[in-house]
Amino acid sequence: MQSTLPANLQRQMGSGAHMSPQAQRAINAHMQKTMPAHLKQYAGAYMEQQVVNPGLAGGGSFTPGSTVRPHAPVPDRMRLDHSNVSAGQYDAQFHHDLFAPDQTAAAPAQYEAPGGPPPAPQPQSGQPSQPGQNPAGGSYDSEYSFIMEPTPPPRRNLLPTGSSMPIRAALVGGGVLLLLIFFLVIKGLLSGGGNSASLLSVAQDQQAIIHIVTSTTSSQNGQQAALSATNQNFAVTAQLTLTSAQQELLTYMQKNGKKVKTKTLGLKINTMTDQQLTAAATNSTYDATFKQIMQTQLTDYQTAIKQAYQQTAGAKGRKLLNDDYKASQLLLTQLNSPSS
Repeated sequence: MQSTLPANLQRQMGSGAHMSPQAQRAINAHMQKTMPAHLKQYAGAYMEQQVVNPGLAGGGSFTPGSTVRPHAPVPDRMRLDHSNVSAGQYDAQFHHDLFAPDQTAAAPAQYEAPGGPPPAPQPQSGQPSQPGQNPAGGSYDSEYSFIMEPTPPPRRNLLPTGSSMPIRAALVGGGVLLLLIFFLVIKGLLSGGGNSASLLSVAQDQQAIIHIVTSTTSSQNGQQAALSATNQNFAVTAQLTLTSAQQELLTYMQKNGKKVKTKTLGLKINTMTDQQLTAAATNSTYDATFKQIMQTQLTDYQTAIKQAYQQTAGAKGRKLLNDDYKASQLLLTQLNSPSS
């Protein structure tokens, strides 16, 4: 192509200098005239590479064997990537705190009447939040709550630390025994069996009177003929009444956990009283002595009933003692009635 150009155009293309518009038009007209028809469509590209901008493709002035001189690329200011070294690069913004919450839009301010309380300050980003809450206002997950919540105090063991099994068994057994004793005491108080001593005193007075009247009414000792008819009737009535009352009292005490032995029941029987009655029979004063001894015995019996009644809480026990007291009054009335 270049070999067919005029000599002046060949020199301009070989020099690599910028060609004037007149020279460019002349070369273009020569190409349209001399090029084959199927190559004319590439004439514009050829003119751009070889004539207009021969330095872009390295054509025109390049000759084989010459050294290629490096040069910096021409920056394109329309691009924002890292190839534009002369322009400012785009700086992507990242969170420095990966666990910081996303910024949310501030809630709209509520209307407050004039003179009303000022709105509560809203927590700002970057300020420390309260313990047990995350910066977004919610609570931490339950599996991480042990980090924020205080450690609970250790549980105290009631038994001594390092105690052996026998010691532990003894402590437990002692506690059970104390509870059992407490239960029995409460049960005794509620049922009326907590006054067993006073009830026993009543039963012993009954036994002492029964002993005297039984010996008097017995036909073996010959004392029955020495009594008046009034005292003989009293002796029989007292024996039946006190024997029945004593049996009811002993049954009540046994139901409340107090069983009385026969020897304990007769501790108030006085041998001196028996000797006094024997001497009275010899002196023909048996009837008067018997009446005096029964008066003293029944008075002491009534005193014992009153004390037991005050110490008895159960309704059944109080009723039983009340009946015994009424019976003792009837016996005293019969004892003091005129002789017939």
